[in-house]
Amino acid sequence: MFGYIIAEKSELRIKEYDIYKAVYCSLCKTLGKKYGVISRFTLSYDFTFLGLLNLSLSDGCNEIKKGRCVYNPLKKCNFLTDGKENKNGKKYSGNKEIEFSAACAALLLYFKFEDNIKDEKGIKKLFYKILCAFHKPYYKKAAKEYPELNKTFKKYIDMQFEAENKILEFKNVELKKGLYNKEDNKHGKKETYKNGLNINNININNENNKNNVKNKFIKDNLSDDSIIDFAAEPTAVMMKEVFSSLAKDEFNKKALSVLGYNLGKWIYLTDCLADIEKDFKLNRFNPIIIAEFKKQNFKPETEYAFKRLKNTLLFCSLEASKAFELLTIYKYKNILGNIIYLGMPKAIELLKKEKNK
Repeated sequence: MFGYIIAEKSELRIKEYDIYKAVYCSLCKTLGKKYGVISRFTLSYDFTFLGLLNLSLSDGCNEIKKGRCVYNPLKKCNFLTDGKENKNGKKYSGNKEIEFSAACAALLLYFKFEDNIKDEKGIKKLFYKILCAFHKPYYKKAAKEYPELNKTFKKYIDMQFEAENKILEFKNVELKKGLYNKEDNKHGKKETYKNGLNINNININNENNKNNVKNKFIKDNLSDDSIIDFAAEPTAVMMKEVFSSLAKDEFNKKALSVLGYNLGKWIYLTDCLADIEKDFKLNRFNPIIIAEFKKQNFKPETEYAFKRLKNTLLFCSLEASKAFELLTIYKYKNILGNIIYLGMPKAIELLKKEKNK
């Protein structure tokens, strides 16, 4: 998750904002306590939304208590408690819903480090290797506590890499330093993103398999118009599974699946929108560039990308809104509604303004 699912704070009541902030601060505290200081690097309002949504699906009572901020001990923060007492007779400043969000953050951070190690070179690569080594024990701890969650993330992150390679091969595109082009390299072999990941067990760096790459799966599922949706699918389905795992009953499970799918797709596409200029300069994979760069009017700019994705982002937002309205929610509905109806559109507007400066 990338930090785009955020509330429109000016439209929240004071009490609602206190709860929202308490969930955020509780998540920060839980991340540091359970999964180490490095895990706090992944703290975002996306995971706050996940924790808030998880809390809203149970009718238990949550309390707010004051405590010292980890980063600024002179400042007091609100923390959410489950109302229970620990062995010392003090209110426990956490609960299983917040811990679930923290585990998601810790697991995804490890996979992010692994991805950066594959992409970067030199000092940056060494830096991420060190971070990954420090974080690995905490990753193993989270994976042990939530084995199914870890399997889900690993499965769909691998599928994401695979989808990206399929798109590059379908478009006959080679990611080469400083240029998007369709030419073979000087050795006569096709370079591919993620260093030749297997596509349906066929290594596309192997010259003998060159004619077998455009298999039936690609032909049946890919077209110039479907590249962006194809790229977003693994992340969307991953979030669908994560959200559906929060359900306490079958009815909520269906609604959560639709909500998770559309939020996952919206987040992925918004991130592509935010990174299009940087990805073009650094020659990184971005489905918007791959789908559009041969067009005469193509510009690797946020405004161009927004026009291309506007209808898809709106559709995802509307579908997420419909699914949200079907949920049986016991508390915090106004805060969640604020995020979906006001926060998500505002995030896009802020992103456009920031890029146009």
